[in-house]
Amino acid sequence: MAWRAFVHPTLPIIETHYADAMTPQDLHAAVAETIRLAMETGHRLFLGDCRALREAPSTSDIYTLFEAIERTGLVREAREAMVLPDRVPPGSDIAENLRFFEDLAVNRGFHVQVFADREAALDWLVPAR
Repeated sequence: MAWRAFVHPTLPIIETHYADAMTPQDLHAAVAETIRLAMETGHRLFLGDCRALREAPSTSDIYTLFEAIERTGLVREAREAMVLPDRVPPGSDIAENLRFFEDLAVNRGFHVQVFADREAALDWLVPAR
């Protein structure tokens, strides 16, 4: 499996790790499990850890995924911090497509931000940790 979603053991967040090359089916399964955990726990803070991602999902896959996210009824108060992959240049397909997801989310009223490192992402997501 190219992803893993879990409730963080010490922070009130749902953490999802993405790895290798994610198929559209992988993306939808990962997001479905992330949202299921959020509904089960009541957590509305998400960390998308893409440090091990090696191939970018396409912009059309991301757009379709976001439409599915909107259909879940996830509240707009939710916040997601996404961590860019390790050793990926800023203008790479992966970086650009994660920024596309960020723009798409923000334009639709969600609080999403992409970060170059995990600590900065966690500081934004849970400032009082």
